[in-house]
Formats: sequence, C-alpha cells, structure tokens
Amino acid sequence: MVNRQFQKSHWGTVKDWWMGLGNPWKTLFLENLEMEYDDPMANIHRVFSLEELDLSRSEIRDLSPLKYFGNLRYLDLSMTDIDDLTPLEDLVNLQELHFTGSKNLDVSQLSRIPNLEVLDLSYPETPPVNFDELYKLDQLKAFYGNGCSLNSIAEFVALDQLEVLCLYFNIIPAKELRAFKELYPDCKVMC
Repeated sequence: MVNRQFQKSHWGTVKDWWMGLGNPWKTLFLENLEMEYDDPMANIHRVFSLEELDLSRSEIRDLSPLKYFGNLRYLDLSMTDIDDLTPLEDLVNLQELHFTGSKNLDVSQLSRIPNLEVLDLSYPETPPVNFDELYKLDQLKAFYGNGCSLNSIAEFVALDQLEVLCLYFNIIPAKELRAFKELYPDCKVMC
C-alpha cells in the first residue's frame, strides 16, 4: 500500500513520481527490488513498503524521493556525496542511520529525525559540524563517531538513553570520559 502522505502529494500519482525520478534512483529500485524494466509500475508498491534501504556507494545525490518512505527503519548513506539530509525529517519510523565516510555533514540536519536510535557517522572525509544539536536525538541508544575529530563529549551528556558510545580515534580528555562514565555507568563507552 502506498504511503498516505505520498497519496496527498503534489505529484498526484505514483506514475508521475516514478517518471520524475532520476536514473540513479530508477536503476537502484529496478535492480535491488527485482522490478521488471519493461513494466516497473507492476511492482511499484514494493518501493513504498521498504523498511531497509542501502544507498551506500551509490550515485544518489538527492534524497527528496525518500520523504514518502514512511515505513523506512534502516538507511545506509555511507560513502556518498549527499549533503542535504532535510528530506529525512519526514521519516518518522527511521531508527538506524549509517553515514560513514561522509563529506560536509551538518549534524543539525539529523536532529529532526524523531525516532533515531542508532547513528553511525564514523570516518568522515571532513569533520561533521554542529554536534551541539545532538541533544535533540532523545531516543538515541547508540552513537558511532570514530575518527570524527571530536575533542569533547559534552554534546553527549544530554543523551540519557545512550547504551553505546563509540569514539575511537578522537582526542577526548580523560577527565570528561570519567565524568561521563560516572553519570552513565550502564553506557558502554569505547574510545
């Protein structure tokens, strides 16, 4: 069944949506969902019911088609050149996001994903900015930020649901680490 939000969209029909997609998106769906090239509309409902999507290493640059994927729970955007993550705000069921090897990531764009539980931003090509917005991810249970050029974990103190904090290859002061571990003794801290 097609997402209700999509049905109300300005595009009007699923066919119009499909026709408006760029070739990287169409290729991804056709190949990964085993859709028929001569009649992709026959199985288009499978696209909108996806719960997991791996776009890692793809040529996708624009995430706006994802805003209609209300069932999506897992998304991997690793090793892509995507820099606008605002379409992910509409993915209210998204629980796990992998964005390793990213470029020019503004963490504040992620802070509006309401149910995010696992976030992996490890080994970015350029250090992410605006980590101070992380406190808004109040459902976050696991954060992986290996090699993110972090020199403080102050931004993580407000995340009282954290069970895993993995920060290898960052320079975090020992005093901050001790204080965090005392505050959250059940959180597994790795660095």
